[in-house]
Amino acid sequence: MLTLAFLCRLWASGGTFLNPDEALHFEIANRTSLLLAYHASLTIAHPPLLVVVLYFWRALGTSELMLRLLSVIAGTIFCWVFWKWLTSIFGRSVGWIGLVLACFLPSTIELSAEVRQYALFLLFSTSAAYLAERAFAEDSSSAMLLSSLCLYLAMLSHYSAFLFAAILGVYCILRIATRHFSAKVVAGWAIGQMGAVALALFLYRTQLSTLGRNFPGSPTLRNFGDWFLKDFYYHPGRHNLASFIYHKSFGVFRFIFGQRTIGGAAAVGFLAAVIMLLRAKQNSETGIALRQLGIFLLLAFVLGCSAGIAGVYPYGRTRHSAFLIVFGIAGVSFLLARLASGRIGRGVALTVLVVAACQTFATLQEPDMLPRSGQQRSQMAQAMNFIHQQIPPTDLIFVPFATGLQMEYYLCDHKMVEIDQSVPGFRSFDCGGQQVISTDMHGRDFSAADFPGFWAEMVKAYDLPPGNTVWVIQAGWSGSLGDDLKRKFQEFAAIKPRSFGPHIGLFKITVGQAMPGAF
Repeated sequence: MLTLAFLCRLWASGGTFLNPDEALHFEIANRTSLLLAYHASLTIAHPPLLVVVLYFWRALGTSELMLRLLSVIAGTIFCWVFWKWLTSIFGRSVGWIGLVLACFLPSTIELSAEVRQYALFLLFSTSAAYLAERAFAEDSSSAMLLSSLCLYLAMLSHYSAFLFAAILGVYCILRIATRHFSAKVVAGWAIGQMGAVALALFLYRTQLSTLGRNFPGSPTLRNFGDWFLKDFYYHPGRHNLASFIYHKSFGVFRFIFGQRTIGGAAAVGFLAAVIMLLRAKQNSETGIALRQLGIFLLLAFVLGCSAGIAGVYPYGRTRHSAFLIVFGIAGVSFLLARLASGRIGRGVALTVLVVAACQTFATLQEPDMLPRSGQQRSQMAQAMNFIHQQIPPTDLIFVPFATGLQMEYYLCDHKMVEIDQSVPGFRSFDCGGQQVISTDMHGRDFSAADFPGFWAEMVKAYDLPPGNTVWVIQAGWSGSLGDDLKRKFQEFAAIKPRSFGPHIGLFKITVGQAMPGAF
């Protein structure tokens, strides 16, 4: 089953070009020294572990597949650790059902096939939970210290690990308070918790507290992602509290299962599983109080939802809720095992049908993410061939920040690029004689409404003379800018947009040509 899981992730990681977020992680890691890569990692909203690992991983290759292979491997190992953890707390039947879900649900495959932090986070966070169970079961202080080490690695992978650490910490307190464990195990857990607090303070001081400098639209951590995740934070003036809790909680399961109807049913099933656990006493196979496990699973969603209401972390149908995957799958697996009367074969067969339906009738694409059909590597290759063959080196290329990251990777052939940021609000670099100007990281993707403003600022900032030809390329999350401009403004009626799939588009304009009057 793990072999099939690996092959699914390997297939998902191939054939598509890097999206802007993936290109950003490579750009930050692609430095001349580890220290430079680390300092660059402090400018983004993620801990530094992935960047540090990618810095060394580059030696194996820099193709899309090789860069994503790190997540493929971590995501596959996560499935194995998840199976071990689920078996240790619920027994073999639940463990096998959970393994099928972890291996083949759309969300777990997608998160394991990108240059992102989620596969590492899922691996290390689940390892921390599993090793904590080993420590309690075997009265092992060394296992508890290893659990703490994995928790630290999870915290260095993704900031949702702060929430996971709190959830796991409360669960461990329940275990320690209701059952006698040796002083060495309790001391090992306490030391590990102090280390986690120290690491959290270090990450806050060195990165979290300074993010406002890099994201002026989010000067504080409250509602930090409002500029692109505003629907996943609670706003009293816009949301009804009960409606927010209901819709976002169901949204989490729709993200996990990737299918609207099954995701909704899974949310109801999870709640039923928690109720059964809270009313139960002890698992005869594992010896763990099922009531504590019910609190453990429920607490994850209570804390996640509370973070969304407080505005400190997004909650709902978004990859940022990936830390809830392990808890959601665990609860649904417990319910499916009960429906199968504890028979492993029957439970696995039922779960395979659920997964097959999720994959076959997938209805949900995460907001602001590229569908695979619109991210084919062949489309990017065609765009690069056009640039090399049709755009003279004397012509400038103007792109938004996200597309600039992709240009650094593809146009510059994966090489390290020297970025000139001397012009406020813009970045520029040279790829084989081709000059590229992009907005800085505060600039969003171009739209028909705001492009004339960006254009006017760029022409003025670089003092471009009239008559110069500039090619505008957008390949981030949208490639329809040229067509949108033609429809919206008469001044752009003469441009000839060229598309390479739905998410890569370009056109040329001349400095000094007429612009919409408002600009």
